[in-house]
Amino acid sequence: MIGKKNNIFFWKNIYGAPTGVSGDTTNKMNGNPEGASTWKGRILFHVDAQKVEKPLLKVHDMEEEVRNLA
Repeated sequence: MIGKKNNIFFWKNIYGAPTGVSGDTTNKMNGNPEGASTWKGRILFHVDAQKVEKPLLKVHDMEEEVRNLA
């Protein structure tokens, strides 16, 4: 099913373990961001979903005018 975020721009926050630490808890935080304790930044997404016979991965550089919207 194609969700409501299809063909729009949206920000997604990224979380992870604090820097400079390691171990099982760190691995859990980095593997499951919803349980992480440190905000790492955010990414601007644009999702365009279409039904296709075989999945494709496409990555494009962001246009200058879109970068200036943020």
